[in-house]
Formats: sequence, structure tokens, C-alpha cells
Amino acid sequence: MAPLSLTLFLFFSASLAAEGDSAARSSAEWSYWRGPGARGISSARHLPERWSAPSNQAEKKSENIAWMVDLPGWGNSSPVLSADRVYVTSQTADNGLHLVAVDRDRGTIVWDQKLGSGKLKAHELHNMATPTPAVAGERVWALFGTGDLYCVDRDGKVLWQRDLQKDEGKYKILWGMGSSPILHGDRLFLACMHPGRSYVAAFDKATGTKAWSTLRNLPCVGEATDSYSSPALLEAGGRVELIVAGADHIDAYDPASGKQVWVSSGLKIDHPYGRTISSPGVGDGFVVACSASVQGLGKAVAVRAGGSGDVTASHRLWQYDKFTPDCPTPLCHGGEVYLVKDDGIASCLDAKTGKLHWKKRLVERDFKASPVFADGKVYFLSMDGDCIVLKAGPEYREIAVNKLEGTFIATPAFADGRIYFRAKSRVYAVGAQ
Repeated sequence: MAPLSLTLFLFFSASLAAEGDSAARSSAEWSYWRGPGARGISSARHLPERWSAPSNQAEKKSENIAWMVDLPGWGNSSPVLSADRVYVTSQTADNGLHLVAVDRDRGTIVWDQKLGSGKLKAHELHNMATPTPAVAGERVWALFGTGDLYCVDRDGKVLWQRDLQKDEGKYKILWGMGSSPILHGDRLFLACMHPGRSYVAAFDKATGTKAWSTLRNLPCVGEATDSYSSPALLEAGGRVELIVAGADHIDAYDPASGKQVWVSSGLKIDHPYGRTISSPGVGDGFVVACSASVQGLGKAVAVRAGGSGDVTASHRLWQYDKFTPDCPTPLCHGGEVYLVKDDGIASCLDAKTGKLHWKKRLVERDFKASPVFADGKVYFLSMDGDCIVLKAGPEYREIAVNKLEGTFIATPAFADGRIYFRAKSRVYAVGAQ
């Protein structure tokens, strides 16, 4: 049984301008799972290409390491960034659910707030601190695998909280909840896909009041009822679409009303473990979603956005059936789509046709984190801390292979000449000191 990705749009940054100039800047950088629009694309420049780190703070030899800090407990949520903070969640040995604020410049823990406690069944590679938090201005939203959702201020004070299991239904997901919330406008959006009541929901980010909750019990069989993916945002045909993948389908919702705009089947594989773990990869007017790569049966499906109703036949662009990921989310940038299979085999496809440009094993390691584009490069991170840096484009051009100590399932964050890596129990800032 494969573990989760736990891991789990630059034009949207303007919607957060009301939070203030510094908040708008940080939101354009990396304010929730995979950055703006959950696309895995950063506008950061002058990023490092090579680095190395000591195994502990006492060792002095390092290259391009601004700081590293050990965390209380452990988890797999990705770092998110405000103007001066890095936020991650963590779970301690007493099942405490923690939100940790780290000074972005110095790498010191500003505060460690225990928000609650609890534990549900989960795969051994992750715990209740898998969903990535979100941040905008002076507020942070932290969702845990228990279904506990908190909004806190920059001092760690709880402003509101919700129990999603109590409000929306008990979690019955097989390997533990891993989906992350994302922000757009005045709302926080999240998805829950499992054998129980599956839904997509929106909450007022200031008050926690539910704006809408739409049922998402689509036809599927076997483990496909379980999905660990997070929503993404896409602008198509003059409208914003909230994209969700899981239960053998890809679909889009109107963020204002929660109404399903379009739906496409096509992710089903002939295997009882055909669940969706990776999140939808969003390109310019299209979406790429993957079903789990089980016994070589996984697939990546590209669908043109902007449709209405059932678009399975009318909006399918292409399908790719080899070396597709189980956990890592596809990266769509420019004319290419980048995939990395969990065993380290990466592929680059033509975004319009799905034609293979190149395929190569990056390193003999496992991969769970998702690739990210920044500063003309694509960054691939293995579980063992190997980060392979490639020049973006249709040809395979390796720039460097770097190494950090730790176990890495979280996707890194990028901003202001730095890369923020989260190992299970540590955060690194790589770049300008």
C-alpha cells in the first residue's frame, strides 16, 4: 500500500490586497499548499542552485544554509509564509496538535501553540499534522487530520475554531486525512473525500461561518472512494474555478455558490486500490489529475477547463499511462507538464499533446513531495533530502543534486531568494543569509 502525498496562480494574489501590502506580498509568495492557486509555481528570483547542510547546529560546515530549526514533535505539513514568519503544524508524543511560528529571518521559534489534541488512524508515514496551514495578513488557519480547524492571530490566540467531524460527518478515510485548505478572496476552501459523506466546503475566513457545503459522492468503487488530494484554483473563460480530483473524477466548483460547474470521469483504473492521492495540477486553461500508480496501472489525464456539465468527451486533451505518480502532484508550467513517480522516475510531457519529451530516473530514492517551478528551474525533492534542480524546458538539463538531512514528505516553499524545506522535525531556510 502506497503512502500519502502529504504532502498534501499569481493572479489570485490581488484578492488578498485588503490584508495590507505586506500580506499581499506574502500571499503572492507562498501562503498555502503549493503556493498561489496551489499551482506549485513561485515568482521568487535569485534562488540557490546548490547547497549542503550539517546534520546538527553544532557543525559549522554548510553551503547556502541561512538557518535550520528543530520542531516540537513531527509532521508533514508544508511551510507557509507571511511577511516575517514561517508557519508549520506538528504533533507531539502526547497527541498534541501544535501550530509553530518561526521567525523568517533568524530561524528562531517565536511561539509554539498547542491548539488541541487527538489521534485517528493514519498511515505510518504521517500523523494528524499533515494538512498544510494557510496564512494571510495577521491570521493563520490550521487544519489537522482530526478535523479540528483553527483560526489564530499572529500571537497564536485562537479567534475561532470548528470541529469538521462534528459539523460535516465522521472521517472514514482509510489512511488518514491529508487534504489541505486553500484561500481565495474572503473564504477558506477545503475538500473531504472518503467512504462517508464526501463534500467540498467554503468558510468565511474571518468568522468561520460556513458559506456552503456541496456533497461530492461521485460514482466509484473500491479504494477510489478515498482521496487525499487538496483543491486548486484556476481562471478559465473569465471565471475562477475551484478544482477537485478524487473518486475517479475531476470536477470544478463555483467558489461563490459551491455549485458544480463541470465534471469529467476518466481516472478509474482496473484495480481495487485506484485511489487519488496527488492533487490536481493546474496549467493555463487545463488541469492534469492522476490516479494511483498501482502495479503500473496509474494514469495522468488532462482536461480543458471552462466547460459545463459532463465534459468527459468534449474537454479531454490527452492521457498518459506510463510512469505516473502515486503521491507527487503534477507540475504544469509553460508548455510542459512535469511528473515524478514515487520511485524517482521523472517525466516531462508536452502540455498540449501529452507527448513525452524526456523520462529519467532522478535518483534511487522514494519521492512524496511535489515538484515546484521557480526562477527558471524545476525542483524535485526526495524523501531522503536529495533535491534535484533542473533547468525548466522540454530538454533534460540537470543543474545540481543537493542534500539535506532528514525525512522529507512536505513540499518546500519559495520566496525572496530562499527555499524553505520542512523535514519531519526540522525546518531549513536555504539561500541568502
